[in-house]
Amino acid sequence: MIKPTVWIHPGVVTIYGSSIDAISHGHLAMQIVWPKNNSLCKLNGGVISGGTIIDSKVKHQLEMVEGWVLLIEPKSYLGHELFTR
Repeated sequence: MIKPTVWIHPGVVTIYGSSIDAISHGHLAMQIVWPKNNSLCKLNGGVISGGTIIDSKVKHQLEMVEGWVLLIEPKSYLGHELFTR
């Protein structure tokens, strides 16, 4: 397991490493999950292999050996752009 590294910027929290989600939960931030190639990643029990967007306030559970997680303020420019696509 890779210890997560966290970067905090206005409107965005970026995390690289193992996921830190332990139980099913939801939060105001939108979440982008992008597992590293050939890294096991499960979202709500199903295996994913590419980038995935989890909308604001959607309950989810993430298990990821290694990859990127971005938490994005939904009212930010980036959050608005993700929501409208």
